[in-house]
Amino acid sequence: KEFKGKYLWRETKKADGTALKPSTPDVFTMLFDGPRVSLGTDCNTGSSEYVPPTGTSSIMTFGAVAATKKFCESKEEGPYFEMVSQIKSYEEADNGNLTFTLADGSTMVFVREGQALEYADDTAAADGE
Repeated sequence: KEFKGKYLWRETKKADGTALKPSTPDVFTMLFDGPRVSLGTDCNTGSSEYVPPTGTSSIMTFGAVAATKKFCESKEEGPYFEMVSQIKSYEEADNGNLTFTLADGSTMVFVREGQALEYADDTAAADGE
């Protein structure tokens, strides 16, 4: 499987049942480019090599993230880079969105750039607004 394009981080569901969502969702990105992935945040950028799955396998691993070191107030950047480096497998939805499973059992949800993610608990959407 070869991945291409840009994805936006929408949510991480932790193994303990809590959820973490980026406060600025459209800036936490993952851009696949050959054997590397570029990561965008609300301050610094990062990159990592990754090993894509082969055949029908869903196993996918990322190396340590190398990041720029601009001073910034971001509280989410460090955890984001750490979570990406812990990816162990993936699932791809019919619409192309990706869910990565991390070493601790947490899952990270990414949507393809240009797609909106609808949350199941979105009461406004359920009310037809």
